[in-house]
Amino acid sequence: MTKVIIKNTVSNTLSEIIGEIFERYDVRNKVLDKTVLVKPNLIGAFPPEKGATTDPRVVEAIVKELEKCNTKKLSWEIIQVVYILIP
Repeated sequence: MTKVIIKNTVSNTLSEIIGEIFERYDVRNKVLDKTVLVKPNLIGAFPPEKGATTDPRVVEAIVKELEKCNTKKLSWEIIQVVYILIP
């Protein structure tokens, strides 16, 4: 079953939203002592509003939340799509 979270970014900060996602999907336990790669979507030199790139503020919020999770290794690459890879 697909789960969706819809949040108002005017009344919630990105860090609050990402924190809730991590909590709801138990990301902290899933990445504990794991190597994690965050891969943002950067198809071209377009602003995030065009939908071809991931807003850097979203990537920053994800990385900051992952830094709290005691991952074995955390890295990010500028390639194509935002994925959180959990081996």
